[in-house]
Amino acid sequence: QARINAVAAFEAVRYLKRAKATSDAGSELARKLGETGALNKAGQAREQAFNAELAGQLAQARLNADRAKENLTRLMGLWGTDAVTSSLMLCRLYRSRLGGSAISKDGR
Repeated sequence: QARINAVAAFEAVRYLKRAKATSDAGSELARKLGETGALNKAGQAREQAFNAELAGQLAQARLNADRAKENLTRLMGLWGTDAVTSSLMLCRLYRSRLGGSAISKDGR
């Protein structure tokens, strides 16, 4: 169960990263449209609020992924260098199954 939770947490981070990138582009577009007058201040504020909410969700998802990984490591009975080694191995395994784009070098 802990392994499934960890994988699900990392998947949530992966999808929220994609959503955040899309939201960043939308926010930039809203800013430029606002400069031209094609989008009013309320529309710009709505876009910025959505972008900020998504940033908060991504931060929470990263925290949840770290907690799930730590929980899995603890349940496996690992600590010290064994925990670091197993964490890196889990990240590499996860990355290899997803084509390498889901987790960066620091495990996020």
